[in-house]
Amino acid sequence: MKGIIQKKEARSIEKAITFLVENINKTGKNPKPVILHSLEIAFYLLEKQYAPEIVIAAILHDILEDTEVKEGELKKEFGSEVVDIIKAVSYSEEIENWTEKYCDVFKRTLKQGKDALILKCADIYQNSFYIKLAKSTEFQRELVEKIGYFLKISQGIIGSEVVWRDLEKQYESEKRRIGGGFILKG
Repeated sequence: MKGIIQKKEARSIEKAITFLVENINKTGKNPKPVILHSLEIAFYLLEKQYAPEIVIAAILHDILEDTEVKEGELKKEFGSEVVDIIKAVSYSEEIENWTEKYCDVFKRTLKQGKDALILKCADIYQNSFYIKLAKSTEFQRELVEKIGYFLKISQGIIGSEVVWRDLEKQYESEKRRIGGGFILKG
């Protein structure tokens, strides 16, 4: 990893990791490897020298969706800044349609601002390496189109960020792998 993490920041990051692991083990609802996924995103952001608040939010970004942890408890432990980022990147349980879920979270992330966009970008980037495991080429294409849409709406705010450029490269790679034309919606 590049850079030096200050002792206070390192302790906060460790606290977030411990909190995630304890709560996933206690009340986790997602059969996917949430802990590994969250840590991959966090360490990627840490390596790219993003702020500790974004790294902590990355560690905890799925906790509201995938555990019984409540917003108030999270705010007490990690503060409003981290919780606001997490809320912005979390899918709404009230929305059932996945396209509508994506659009909703992208709009809230955009409204929350740069830090939330950076985290969502890193989340999509990390998930993009699993697109090839999707059951059908049609579904793979939908996932790649989702990336294209996110890149389009976020470019004006984070287009110069390394995380955005990494996602753009991955997007182009996935488009070439799948083949065929892509139409950006939105």
